[in-house]
Amino acid sequence: GIDLTGYNQAPLYFKPPTVGYLSKMTDSLGLGALVEAFVRLKTDNAWLKNLRLRVTGGFTADDRVFLEGLGERMASLHMEEDVDIVADFGMKSRLDFFQTLSVFSVPSPTGEAFGLHVLEALASGVPVVEPRAGGVAELVEETGGGVLYDPADLSHYADTLGGLLLEPEKARDLGLQGRAYVMEHFGVDRMARKVVEAYREAQRK
Repeated sequence: GIDLTGYNQAPLYFKPPTVGYLSKMTDSLGLGALVEAFVRLKTDNAWLKNLRLRVTGGFTADDRVFLEGLGERMASLHMEEDVDIVADFGMKSRLDFFQTLSVFSVPSPTGEAFGLHVLEALASGVPVVEPRAGGVAELVEETGGGVLYDPADLSHYADTLGGLLLEPEKARDLGLQGRAYVMEHFGVDRMARKVVEAYREAQRK
């Protein structure tokens, strides 16, 4: 669970549509795949030519070469002005970050065990696009706050992401549904009570 204090419903602006990524800025967590999908959508779909990408989460020295390569690719395509790197990913900055998004995605190819970033996005009413892999897929299915795609198929990822960006009403409905579920079931106080109950039940057995 997460502390739900300060997570307000995002306005979900779609002019311009904006995709957000919050995790370590590394290829192993799918940032490269997200950038590739971003390029395809801006290039191939006239309705998404103004698409923007916002990225935060920090990186290590090992990621520097990878990130420099992404920057060079964006510059070569004249898309560097459409990508924002948010250096501060402290609590206040993250709360503000989610308020600027239309859709959220961390396309980790192997999925993740849980994914607190997904809970944060949904607590802000931002729909998610995540791989059908790992615990994150179960979280998306349980909350109803997003759509899943085949992580082995980059075209499917781009199509899934683009499909949601082109359907603002669907995106808003998913975001509202996900937010309602997270607010009811994934607050840290409720999760703590459930853990205590589980330990007590185990002791009785």
